[in-house]
Amino acid sequence: GLAREHDKFPGRPHLARLAYERSFWVQEPMRTELDVHAALCYPALYPIDYPLIWAGSRPHPTYGIEHLRILSPENTLIHMALHAMYNLEGWSRHDVDATLLIQAEHINWDRLVDHAGAWGTTPALYFLLQRTAANLGAAVPATTLATLRPGPVRRRVGAWVLRPAEGIMGPRHRRLRQLVSQAAMTKSFGAAIRFQLRYLAARLLDA
Repeated sequence: GLAREHDKFPGRPHLARLAYERSFWVQEPMRTELDVHAALCYPALYPIDYPLIWAGSRPHPTYGIEHLRILSPENTLIHMALHAMYNLEGWSRHDVDATLLIQAEHINWDRLVDHAGAWGTTPALYFLLQRTAANLGAAVPATTLATLRPGPVRRRVGAWVLRPAEGIMGPRHRRLRQLVSQAAMTKSFGAAIRFQLRYLAARLLDA
């Protein structure tokens, strides 16, 4: 076939059950890795309303097939922000993609703020939009940034977890940053701790 599934967790079935994506190698026209998501991120970390996401989606503009859909511009920005935060990226392709999206699409800023607040993604979204506005000149309304702006503690934590690492970030250093970002940048500290306990249990069961 054109694609072959790639097991990201060989011999680790309990970790695989926590995953929200499946990975495939597409063979033609060139070898490319394709991730198929069942969620925007780990569901335990953010209470995202997926029926609302589907209701706001629209057909892919290139193919014109009703059931081949893409996220709304607002939810695409949230998706980019979550990936940048999870990957601890203070600067990445997501910044460029977000800037181009803001230039090309009409963004309903009020809807974006409402979704971010309801789903606990406000800090991640703030840091992405603040960077695109400051570094790439993205037309993000000042009122939107002011509404999304976290308190001083979260801003300091966010600046720490997203700051460029000197040299290559070791696994322990990266893990510490991920733990801190999940505890401080999600809607519920308790949900972040419960997820980490499930992750630890999966690691132990797979050992």
